[in-house]
Amino acid sequence: MEKPSKNIEKITQDWVREAGLEQPSSAFVRNVMNAIEKKSATQKVYRPLISRRGWGMVAAVFVVSVILLYLFPVGELNYFNNVNLVEVPTIKNPFAGLEVSKTMMYGIGFLALFLVQIPFLKRQFAN
Repeated sequence: MEKPSKNIEKITQDWVREAGLEQPSSAFVRNVMNAIEKKSATQKVYRPLISRRGWGMVAAVFVVSVILLYLFPVGELNYFNNVNLVEVPTIKNPFAGLEVSKTMMYGIGFLALFLVQIPFLKRQFAN
C-alpha cells in the first residue's frame, strides 16, 4: 500500500489538471491600474482645526473684553476687596526630605522624553 501523502499528491495534481489554470482577461492590467489611479486621486479635504465661526467667537470675546476693560478700568474695581477668603491651611510636602541621585534624575528625564514622543510617533505611523 502506498503512503497516504503520495495518494493525496496524485489526487491534487489530477484535480489541478482537470480544473486548468485561470487566465485573467486582456483588460485586467488596465482595470487594476484604473482602480489604483482612482484610489490615489482621492485627496483628503482640508478642514481647519478651528472653523471660521470659532475664530469669529474668539474675536468677539476678545473685542468685548477690551471694550469692558476700557469702560470699567481695573483700578476702580473693588469687588474682590470686600470678599473675605478663609485661609487654606498649608499642606505639608511629603517629598521634602527625599534625595534623588543624578543617575535617577537622568533616568526619569529620559523616561519623560520617551513618553512625550509616543503620541507623535503614533500619529506619524498612522499617517
